[in-house]
Amino acid sequence: MSRSDHPVFVHFLLRLQEEADRFVKERLDRIGLDIGRTHLEILLYLARKGESAMQPLARAIHRDKSTLTALVQRLEREQLIERGESEDRRIRPIRLTPKAQKLRPALLRILPDLHRHLSRSLSRQERETLRRLLRGIFLSVVDAERSPNIIYEKPGRDAP
Repeated sequence: MSRSDHPVFVHFLLRLQEEADRFVKERLDRIGLDIGRTHLEILLYLARKGESAMQPLARAIHRDKSTLTALVQRLEREQLIERGESEDRRIRPIRLTPKAQKLRPALLRILPDLHRHLSRSLSRQERETLRRLLRGIFLSVVDAERSPNIIYEKPGRDAP
């Protein structure tokens, strides 16, 4: 990549992030949720895992525990997640509330829909190449100890 390509590369990454955020916000608005993309990551993780303690959840969404605490508190105020009971009060599992469970099918469609939206002009081979390249870039900038916890690393039926 030449030096002149650097600003263009970053420009496109930033514009893609803006488009993804806009798309996600629109989908969340449709189901009546006024939350951000990181809140959605938490809900999706819990929708797939059932419940989680704070530490594994923080690793999975690549946020520090103090940031996650504020995000979780917001989702609790919105009555989308709740803390379960545990003998060790410091390790109370977090899970979706019945309100969030009702939204689960719509939540699980957001990222596959975003994937189709962003990649609609690409062939299957181009999508696979892009996935490999983006994963490589991501892994090169993320702490190697945390990289195995990428939520969407192994595409399945619901993953982008």
